[in-house]
Amino acid sequence: MSKQTFQVQYNHLIPSVLFVLSLISLLYSQNRPFPRALKFAGCIKPAVLQATMNSTVAGYYTAWKKEYLKKSNGVTSGGGYYVDMKGTVSTESAKSTSEAHGYGMIIMVLMAGLDDSAKIYFDGLYNMYDKHRSTLDRDLMSWVIDSTEQTAKDDNSATDGDMDIAYSLLLAHYQWGSGGAVNYLQEAKRIITSGIKTSEAGSVSYRIKLGDWSSNQWSTRSSDWMTGHLYAYYRHTNDIFWTRAIDTVYSLINTISTNYSPATGLMPDFVVENPPKPAPPDFLEAETDGDYSWNACRFPFRISLDYAHYGRAGAKTALTKIVTWIKSKTNNNPANIKAGYTLAGDQLAAYSSAAFTAPLVTACIIDTVHQAYLNSGWATIKNATSDYFSDVINLLCMLLISGNWWMPEEVIGIKHTTPVINSTAVTIRTDAGNSRTVVTIRTEAGYSDHVKLILYDMLGRKMNVLYGKPESAGRYTININSSAMKKGVYLFKIFTSENSFSSTGVLL
Repeated sequence: MSKQTFQVQYNHLIPSVLFVLSLISLLYSQNRPFPRALKFAGCIKPAVLQATMNSTVAGYYTAWKKEYLKKSNGVTSGGGYYVDMKGTVSTESAKSTSEAHGYGMIIMVLMAGLDDSAKIYFDGLYNMYDKHRSTLDRDLMSWVIDSTEQTAKDDNSATDGDMDIAYSLLLAHYQWGSGGAVNYLQEAKRIITSGIKTSEAGSVSYRIKLGDWSSNQWSTRSSDWMTGHLYAYYRHTNDIFWTRAIDTVYSLINTISTNYSPATGLMPDFVVENPPKPAPPDFLEAETDGDYSWNACRFPFRISLDYAHYGRAGAKTALTKIVTWIKSKTNNNPANIKAGYTLAGDQLAAYSSAAFTAPLVTACIIDTVHQAYLNSGWATIKNATSDYFSDVINLLCMLLISGNWWMPEEVIGIKHTTPVINSTAVTIRTDAGNSRTVVTIRTEAGYSDHVKLILYDMLGRKMNVLYGKPESAGRYTININSSAMKKGVYLFKIFTSENSFSSTGVLL
């Protein structure tokens, strides 16, 4: 039985045998297959048919995978896969980095469903992470994979790769579950708490550090300010450290924007010291370490993810300033975006790169006033191909713009500013003869994604999981096969993308 067929039947009357068989089937399928095509509250999309956008992303992914996803040479125990950086690694003998690895793992989870082998690739990428740990903190990944894949040539960590790897494991938990060979949720929490928090975040500064090798907790990289990731960490660990880290990021953004980029809102590649300021030239990588260059170019896309998924006001404030400036700078033509700027807005290069263009186009999703620029930007980036760095950033941005990057939460869907369900919105009744129990759920008129219901007995044992699709605006009906259920009291817990509600129902 296909998953599609299962879903149609699952939303109506479900014999217990079918329920068991469907659970077995789900162990080898996707819970959130591509395309998701979500509509995020307060966000816009290009004025293109959703199906066309999905097709564009699918085609770009297929070409990207063919070009960059490569199989282990067999030296790594257990083998696996890596993202080939095509000679763009700063270390000549290396073929990949943890940065590329994290990107690849996120992409595989989001493209599952289109690609039936996505889980195989994801687990192969996980094994390469697992076998190439940092030499300083074994909960993190070596920032580099040598072309020989010899572990003797592994090194210390780079924070951005570890953050994406941990985040991808959270996504994988919701895509495939954590009951297989790899407990995705457990591994994610281990990396988050024992790795990133311990070795890559300042215990006093709450700033995201450069790697487990850095003893300076004030030095930070703006491309590592993944506030959406940080909030996902908080949601899965209940550790307020991560909310403090989020507040710290937005404080840094405000200070840098006010004092060093008042006209543009641009962030530098690196920020140092306390009070914070842009890093001096050649601080770590290049003369442009204090400019909006090859690290900071990812900043708008990282912050856009936070706004799309969680609606953070600070994200919109920061992005509004940047987008307003870039529209003026480019004469309202995204094709004129160049590969780097000073914080004052002067060009650093005469050429363009999707690594810069795609994140700035992505930032336009925050407001309808940027619709025209977003339309032109999508047309500019949708077929843009160049090198590893530009192409992978472009693909990630296209996934978010098209609504195909979902958040790692129990239930996903469009977001709402007011509660979707409450105690007066749920009606539970049992038909004559107790053959079925009908749960009617009323939501806001604009809500259009699945509603999830979990049925428990009064001992807390999970009995059934069901999903409902909207029958009409703001109305869901979920039918439970109760013919084999004993008379008594049951707990119904209902989830939407925004909140949850518990209610008891009596089967007479």
